[in-house]
Amino acid sequence: MNVLIVTFSQFGTTETIADEIGQGLTSDGATVDFVRIGGDTVPDLRNYDLIGIGTPAYMFRPPFPVTDFLREISGLAGKPFFTFILYGTDRGATGNRVRRRLRRGGGVDVGYFTARGPDVFVGYLREGILFSPDHPSRDERAAAQEFGRTVGRRVAQLEAMDEGRRTRYHPDCESYDPATPVLYALERASLNRFVIRTTLSRGFHADDRCISCGLCVQRCPTKNIALTGAPNGGSTEPTPEWGSDCLMCGVCALVCPVDAVRCPYDWGITRLFMKLNVRRGKRTGVPFRSVDPADTSTWTPSS
Repeated sequence: MNVLIVTFSQFGTTETIADEIGQGLTSDGATVDFVRIGGDTVPDLRNYDLIGIGTPAYMFRPPFPVTDFLREISGLAGKPFFTFILYGTDRGATGNRVRRRLRRGGGVDVGYFTARGPDVFVGYLREGILFSPDHPSRDERAAAQEFGRTVGRRVAQLEAMDEGRRTRYHPDCESYDPATPVLYALERASLNRFVIRTTLSRGFHADDRCISCGLCVQRCPTKNIALTGAPNGGSTEPTPEWGSDCLMCGVCALVCPVDAVRCPYDWGITRLFMKLNVRRGKRTGVPFRSVDPADTSTWTPSS
């Protein structure tokens, strides 16, 4: 069986789970290829017997590069697929949206897996909280391997059916996630692509502490930042400028070594919502670690 696992990952945890699932599949004799959305050319899906899609939850939904990828892919008719997501606080609609889009494309859902990953998100880190540190845990990684073996068995059952039964096949796999809590759903709606492109993306800038190191440019997942801005103070070096193709991931602010990036997560109304989210996360038992919001070196997850 030839398997393609496609991931979007900025801090490596989604790829970690992809590797574990791949090990489970290869233990039963499958051949697994891995590609990254935004970093690799995705091969023809028709060359594969099984497709896996892995993504983190961004604002309780799939990040825009994932939804764009799902909108553009073809060749899913009758092909089995599985989905896995990483999340720090709440999955929201992430898994549901990916699965439904793949099913609408004609794919056959044979598995869904979730694991926690460190919520390396500037909105919470500036409140002094890193949610889900030390994840994925050893148990989650072992469960991902077992999930890979389970998916392999399900595909074997599917392949043993004739075409008529296969098109009607709905395996007894994992259920869909529950509805997104109201507060999170409101935040997700307010961070839609139109609002980000027309308004929120304009809220990013570098203050006079910027040293023109270019780390924000290098780490931006959509190549939305360029060192084309006017120099600061007496410097002759250009400073970062942001375009409108923004994910609101906040990675540019996270990686800045001098905390020079100012963004909409610094706004008063946004900070209020971040405080509410932190309070809810603690109340619902999400694991967390306190960090120093003034020391970005403490923001790096240990897992």
